[in-house]
Amino acid sequence: MPSSQGADYISFNRRGYSSINSSNSDDSISTHSQSSATNHSLRNPHRSFIRSRFFLLGAATVSLLTTLFLLTSVSKDASVDSFAAPSKKPPPLVDFVAPGISEQAFKDGLAKCNAIEQRRNYTQHNGERASNPRSVQGTAPLLIKNGTVWTGDEYLEGYDILLESGLITKIDQNIDVPQDASVIEANGRVITPGIIDMHSHMGVMSWPFTLGLMDANEIRVIDAFNPSDPAIRIISSGGITTSLVLPGSSNLMGGEALAVKLRPVPTLSVEEMQVAAGVTNEEKKWRYMKMACGENPKSVYGGSRMGEGYLFRQRFQSAQRLLYAQDDWCSAASQIAQQSRSTYRLSERFPEELENESLVGLLRGDVKLQVHCYEPHDIEAIVRYSLEFGFEISALHHALQAWKIPDIIKRASNTITVATFSDMWGYKVEAYSANVNAPKILSDAGIPVALKSDHPVLNSQDLIWEAAKAYHYGLPEHLALSAVTSIPARAIGLDHRIGHLAPGYDADIVIWEKHPLKLGARPAHVIIDGVELDFEDDPLTEQALKIIGKEKEKKTMPSQAEPDAFKLKRPEREMTVSFSGKGAAGPVDIQQACSSETETFVIRNIGKLFLSKAKVFEAPNEPSKWEIVVIVRDGKVRCAGNDCGEKDQWPEGPVFDLQGGYVLPGLISTGARIGLVEIESEPSAIDGYASNNPNDPALDTKIVRAVDGLKFGGLHLDKAYKAGVLTSVTNPITEWGKGFITGVSAAFRVGALNTVLDGDIIVKEEAALHVVLGTLAVHDGLTISQQVAHLRRLLLTHVNSTATAAHRSTSVFGRAAHGHLPIVVYTENKDEIASVITIKRAVDAAGGAPRFVILGATESWLVADHLAAENIAVILKPARCTPRLWFSQRCLVGPPISPVTALDILLEKGVLVGLAPLDADDGYVRNLVWDAGWNLATNSNITETDAVGLVSWNIAKILGLEGPGTLEQGDLAELVAYNGSPFELGTKVQLVVGGGRNGVTCFPQQI
Repeated sequence: MPSSQGADYISFNRRGYSSINSSNSDDSISTHSQSSATNHSLRNPHRSFIRSRFFLLGAATVSLLTTLFLLTSVSKDASVDSFAAPSKKPPPLVDFVAPGISEQAFKDGLAKCNAIEQRRNYTQHNGERASNPRSVQGTAPLLIKNGTVWTGDEYLEGYDILLESGLITKIDQNIDVPQDASVIEANGRVITPGIIDMHSHMGVMSWPFTLGLMDANEIRVIDAFNPSDPAIRIISSGGITTSLVLPGSSNLMGGEALAVKLRPVPTLSVEEMQVAAGVTNEEKKWRYMKMACGENPKSVYGGSRMGEGYLFRQRFQSAQRLLYAQDDWCSAASQIAQQSRSTYRLSERFPEELENESLVGLLRGDVKLQVHCYEPHDIEAIVRYSLEFGFEISALHHALQAWKIPDIIKRASNTITVATFSDMWGYKVEAYSANVNAPKILSDAGIPVALKSDHPVLNSQDLIWEAAKAYHYGLPEHLALSAVTSIPARAIGLDHRIGHLAPGYDADIVIWEKHPLKLGARPAHVIIDGVELDFEDDPLTEQALKIIGKEKEKKTMPSQAEPDAFKLKRPEREMTVSFSGKGAAGPVDIQQACSSETETFVIRNIGKLFLSKAKVFEAPNEPSKWEIVVIVRDGKVRCAGNDCGEKDQWPEGPVFDLQGGYVLPGLISTGARIGLVEIESEPSAIDGYASNNPNDPALDTKIVRAVDGLKFGGLHLDKAYKAGVLTSVTNPITEWGKGFITGVSAAFRVGALNTVLDGDIIVKEEAALHVVLGTLAVHDGLTISQQVAHLRRLLLTHVNSTATAAHRSTSVFGRAAHGHLPIVVYTENKDEIASVITIKRAVDAAGGAPRFVILGATESWLVADHLAAENIAVILKPARCTPRLWFSQRCLVGPPISPVTALDILLEKGVLVGLAPLDADDGYVRNLVWDAGWNLATNSNITETDAVGLVSWNIAKILGLEGPGTLEQGDLAELVAYNGSPFELGTKVQLVVGGGRNGVTCFPQQI
């Protein structure tokens, strides 16, 4: 029987295509034609009989012949019912509509197929772009004159740049000023492309941190990005013009990222902040995805790396099946599109699944994949998956051990960028084997290296600082700048628009106040899409200037740049060693001179020697008969300065010629947890979290002491030692939100290799009583007001105690109340600092004399007068603040937004100030001298002596430490020597003396 369906239709399933009317296999397409019988005109035998009556007179023979003829004339193909009605003319054929999807659904699916094909065949236009889709209508042309233009591999001195309609249109000398154009005089300053941060959580982890705006996790950044995040303005002030905002890294597949520009839009539209805003089909609109492997997903969800591998492969396989189904649908649809839809139809719509849509985009090459991955075996695994399923990895993020395996990374089908930190390390097992030389090692191996912030882990405002540190550790100058411009631009598929200074590129430009790879570099001008950003209007800055009586001063850029503003110079000279005397017992080679056995030696040819605030020696520029030397005999300073006698009076032993370098006292760290924490995320690698109950009447005898938990010989201590940080004041550690009374800190020498029993390791067993005041201790069951009340009670209760002696056998709180033990209060908030001041006044009135120190102190500038009046010292932690917390929003973030900082105001008011290391993970203790140098670089009122004091003798004075922080005759020799100024990047440590180790350590290398 012919089909009763009429016109055939085609069904679609995941296995392929089939016809319901076909007995063929599932992956065949069968077509059937509508069958019809041939119709003939039928003669009726009854009608023949009637007709024969008219021939009655005919011959019988004729009648018989006629009857036989009629009976044999019936068609062989006709089925005639002897009772059928008389024949009628058949109706015309009708076109039947086959079952299946609608015409509109088919067209929609076909459009998606066409879009897939267009993306597959897309080729980037290589010509000069004529328009910027993000340009702001009505923006006047902008001419930047007389700059030092960095082109990627060289500097063009004295060049101009013309910006029009959001694009760079011309770079040349002596460009004529267009009509109605604005003009910026660069005065020789370095000009670079806008800085690109390809790993940020800005806008999804908004400042200040609140639960209401914590949206780093889950699926698509575009659905959560906050254009009102205060961090956006602060970050842009550091020259960052484009950020790739990523989801968090706790999930194996974290979701889709968003590339935005940091120019504010009045509409507060996330869509309008996208780099791709206004992009037409002439330009590919890239998508971005975040994945993570290794420790992060394991720590959140449990399981093992084997389980992670299965889940990766399972989801990729699922996405791959969807991709195949789409391709099969498109193949059939393209054939059917050329036929009549009444004859051929698809039974199902274009196959789509929201959960796999992003992954299919990745498999099609439409998504730039960013993978959070550290360990060599994790990196190898994700490369393996990429080859198995045919996708590309745009960048490996963090990747702190990638330097070990460049060849494995090169197995991938494409060139993978490593987006990493310059020197952050140690915060978890994956980060413990980081290497400061990694950017250079990878670059030398042909792997592109980008540097990123992971904001707010690092403040993206100073992303250029990551490039500067990489330069310090050996990455060539142009590659260091490329690591935050052209390399990330290429990694995110935007190097045809951003990351370069050339005609046709987006007008995203930074003019630097000093060379961007110098310590403390910040922009003088930031331009995005041809629009200069305005950082002038800042209420906090106005308030700060008023406090120091400079409210009428305007923030203006000096007419001329500093000398050699666009040039970098590394000290070329290294320390040499000779020998004094002819004794047979003297050292015979440099290895022996630089050993633990060398206790007597001379350091000569010193360019600048810092002994204390009052004793600083500087060599004259002209040749002189005298020179600056340090003489050490039996491990103690015997003479230091320019009057230590003639050479023939020097003791027998090695003589270290510093070639004009600097000598500083050993630096002092405070506020970091080195000695108690080796790997924060590992319970087995930390001392544990202290708990001190303020209501316990026996707290005096139970209070936790850091000295009881110190562990020596770890990498944190070793890296600090090799950087010249020779003393640490470390307090007991407490869990976040659970540490009102932290405990008693210890001061110790960080270079000790064994235990506290070795030599003079402990400087002071009980250095200070530590308290956390504010929101960070609220979760300990105490409101802030209760914390204040407890602290007041604990001190007042012990004011009248008979045990008021300074000896440590007496009450901790009694010694604290009478000033024999400093009280270090961690708080960043002005009101909580004010509460400390009121407590001091109350205890003073009761007969006590507490020595309070404010640690943290972000908002301390607002009460600087009161702090100075009460002789309360401040240790800024971090050395450069951010408004990351609700109670520290009044942070002065520095130029170009704030011409002054908290440090500037505190020093202006006469407050004794020290600096703590920058980060909470304790890996930056080794950078302490740079924290001091940053403030030197950004404040013309601070001298080199002031900067050294911030991390040495000021800390010693604040905490009452005897010995560390200065170099005095007769004291243990504890010093660090450099081959130049430690405040200039590229300067290297030449030798370290003291810090708990015997002898001399020469040319210590950071890793």
